[in-house]
Amino acid sequence: MKRNQLRSIAAMGVLWLCVSVGCSKDPPLPACENGKCCWEGYTQKFVKRLDGAPAEYGGLGFIFKDILVEESGYKLDRAIICRVQWDMVNKMNLKNNMTIDPQTNKVRLIDSTRQYPYRVWGIVYEIPEIPNFAAIPTLAVRIEKVEEVK
Repeated sequence: MKRNQLRSIAAMGVLWLCVSVGCSKDPPLPACENGKCCWEGYTQKFVKRLDGAPAEYGGLGFIFKDILVEESGYKLDRAIICRVQWDMVNKMNLKNNMTIDPQTNKVRLIDSTRQYPYRVWGIVYEIPEIPNFAAIPTLAVRIEKVEEVK
């Protein structure tokens, strides 16, 4: 009797394990050999997947409403657009809503009534070989979709 109960419990455990491993929320990441999916010739480290993240467009990248990653005491909310997608993004005719304030030398909005007018879907990568001004990682976003919020 005890053997049958142990077998039943073991079978249920194996079944539960198979079901939990087989049901993944996130789709698998696309293969990225030698950086061809983002920045060719550079190493890309997966950071996170974006799913309709509110964002501002700034010419070469996006500033996101939410923090992408915290590292070395910095809260990083911006990512450049993957190099392999520059031409594609230029054809989207996104409106740049950022400028550098000459008095403070900080990035500010051109039109503050139009905050975070885009939603972005895609994958954020860290690209360690691209130098940054501080000891913070350079983030890049591979865009799957951009929608304008009306």
